[in-house]
Amino acid sequence: MEPRPSYPARSQPPIFRAGILRIIGRMCDQNEAVTVRLLHAGEPGAGRRGHLENREGRRLTVNLTADNAAGDLNTGDLYTGAVVEVECEHFLFLGEILGRQSNRLIIAVEHAVNRAALAEIQDVWHAPQQA
Repeated sequence: MEPRPSYPARSQPPIFRAGILRIIGRMCDQNEAVTVRLLHAGEPGAGRRGHLENREGRRLTVNLTADNAAGDLNTGDLYTGAVVEVECEHFLFLGEILGRQSNRLIIAVEHAVNRAALAEIQDVWHAPQQA
Protein backbone atom coordinates (compact mmCIF):
# COMPACT_ATOMS: atom_id res chain seq x y z
CA MET A 1 0.00 0.00 0.00
CA GLU A 2 1.08 3.48 -0.80
CA PRO A 3 1.28 5.99 2.03
CA ARG A 4 -1.40 8.65 2.10
CA PRO A 5 -0.35 11.96 0.60
CA SER A 6 0.32 14.72 3.08
CA TYR A 7 -1.38 18.03 2.58
CA PRO A 8 0.07 21.39 3.53
CA ALA A 9 -1.14 22.88 6.78
CA ARG A 10 -3.84 25.51 6.44
CA SER A 11 -2.64 29.04 6.73
CA GLN A 12 -6.02 30.20 8.06
CA PRO A 13 -8.24 28.45 10.58
CA PRO A 14 -11.36 26.78 9.15
CA ILE A 15 -14.70 28.52 9.46
CA PHE A 16 -16.47 27.08 12.46
CA ARG A 17 -20.21 26.64 12.80
CA ALA A 18 -20.43 29.42 15.39
CA GLY A 19 -18.83 31.83 12.93
CA ILE A 20 -21.25 30.86 10.21
CA LEU A 21 -24.21 31.20 12.56
CA ARG A 22 -23.02 34.68 13.54
CA ILE A 23 -23.14 35.67 9.87
CA ILE A 24 -26.59 34.12 9.41
CA GLY A 25 -27.74 35.78 12.61
CA ARG A 26 -27.14 39.18 11.04
CA MET A 27 -29.58 38.42 8.27
CA CYS A 28 -32.72 39.20 10.23
CA ASP A 29 -33.13 40.38 13.78
CA GLN A 30 -35.37 38.54 16.17
CA ASN A 31 -38.72 40.33 16.59
CA GLU A 32 -38.16 42.08 13.26
CA ALA A 33 -41.33 42.77 11.29
CA VAL A 34 -41.81 40.37 8.39
CA THR A 35 -44.31 39.75 5.62
CA VAL A 36 -45.21 36.19 4.66
CA ARG A 37 -46.84 35.52 1.30
CA LEU A 38 -47.49 32.53 -0.87
CA LEU A 39 -44.86 32.34 -3.57
CA HIS A 40 -47.44 32.16 -6.34
CA ALA A 41 -49.64 34.96 -4.90
CA GLY A 42 -47.96 37.54 -7.12
CA GLU A 43 -49.56 40.61 -5.53
CA PRO A 44 -47.17 42.73 -3.44
CA GLY A 45 -49.85 43.53 -0.86
CA ALA A 46 -51.15 39.97 -0.51
CA GLY A 47 -48.91 39.06 2.42
CA ARG A 48 -49.61 38.41 6.08
CA ARG A 49 -47.75 40.58 8.56
CA GLY A 50 -46.00 39.23 11.61
CA HIS A 51 -42.67 39.21 13.38
CA LEU A 52 -39.74 36.85 13.46
CA GLU A 53 -39.96 34.93 16.71
CA ASN A 54 -37.01 32.60 16.29
CA ARG A 55 -34.39 31.53 13.80
CA GLU A 56 -32.32 28.40 14.13
CA GLY A 57 -30.10 27.44 11.24
CA ARG A 58 -32.36 27.02 8.23
CA ARG A 59 -35.65 27.36 10.14
CA LEU A 60 -37.68 30.44 10.91
CA THR A 61 -40.52 30.73 13.38
CA VAL A 62 -42.86 33.56 12.46
CA ASN A 63 -45.64 34.79 14.74
CA LEU A 64 -48.41 36.36 12.64
CA THR A 65 -50.01 39.46 14.11
CA ALA A 66 -53.38 39.00 15.81
CA ASP A 67 -55.35 40.92 13.16
CA ASN A 68 -54.03 38.58 10.45
CA ALA A 69 -54.18 35.33 12.38
CA ALA A 70 -57.98 34.97 12.37
CA GLY A 71 -58.18 35.63 8.63
CA ASP A 72 -55.39 33.17 7.91
CA LEU A 73 -57.10 30.39 9.83
CA ASN A 74 -60.35 30.94 7.94
CA THR A 75 -58.81 31.00 4.46
CA GLY A 76 -56.29 28.24 5.08
CA ASP A 77 -53.89 29.65 2.48
CA LEU A 78 -50.83 29.31 4.74
CA TYR A 79 -51.01 25.53 5.13
CA THR A 80 -48.31 22.97 5.86
CA GLY A 81 -46.37 22.35 2.66
CA ALA A 82 -47.14 25.76 1.11
CA VAL A 83 -44.19 27.45 -0.59
CA VAL A 84 -43.74 30.97 0.77
CA GLU A 85 -41.51 33.98 0.77
CA VAL A 86 -40.67 35.76 4.02
CA GLU A 87 -39.60 39.33 3.54
CA CYS A 88 -37.74 41.27 6.22
CA GLU A 89 -35.92 44.58 5.95
CA HIS A 90 -32.65 43.26 4.50
CA PHE A 91 -33.40 39.73 3.29
CA LEU A 92 -35.93 37.71 1.36
CA PHE A 93 -36.28 34.09 2.44
CA LEU A 94 -37.84 31.42 0.22
CA GLY A 95 -39.04 28.25 1.87
CA GLU A 96 -41.78 25.83 2.82
CA ILE A 97 -44.14 25.87 5.78
CA LEU A 98 -43.27 22.84 7.92
CA GLY A 99 -45.99 23.37 10.46
CA ARG A 100 -48.51 25.73 11.89
CA GLN A 101 -50.04 26.22 15.31
CA SER A 102 -52.63 28.97 15.50
CA ASN A 103 -50.78 32.13 14.41
CA ARG A 104 -47.27 30.61 14.55
CA LEU A 105 -45.56 29.30 11.40
CA ILE A 106 -42.44 27.14 11.23
CA ILE A 107 -40.71 27.61 7.89
CA ALA A 108 -37.82 25.64 6.37
CA VAL A 109 -35.60 28.12 4.50
CA GLU A 110 -34.35 26.94 1.11
CA HIS A 111 -32.84 30.24 -0.08
CA ALA A 112 -31.93 33.57 1.48
CA VAL A 113 -31.44 36.57 -0.81
CA ASN A 114 -29.85 39.84 0.25
CA ARG A 115 -32.33 42.47 -0.91
CA ALA A 116 -29.67 45.14 -1.53
CA ALA A 117 -27.71 42.78 -3.81
CA LEU A 118 -30.94 41.78 -5.54
CA ALA A 119 -31.79 45.45 -6.18
CA GLU A 120 -28.38 46.00 -7.78
CA ILE A 121 -28.86 42.98 -10.04
CA GLN A 122 -32.32 44.21 -11.01
CA ASP A 123 -30.91 47.66 -11.84
CA VAL A 124 -28.37 46.12 -14.20
CA TRP A 125 -30.89 43.67 -15.64
CA HIS A 126 -33.49 46.35 -16.38
CA ALA A 127 -31.08 49.13 -17.36
CA PRO A 128 -31.61 50.59 -20.83
CA GLN A 129 -29.01 49.35 -23.27
CA GLN A 130 -26.63 51.85 -24.76
CA ALA A 131 -26.46 51.96 -28.57
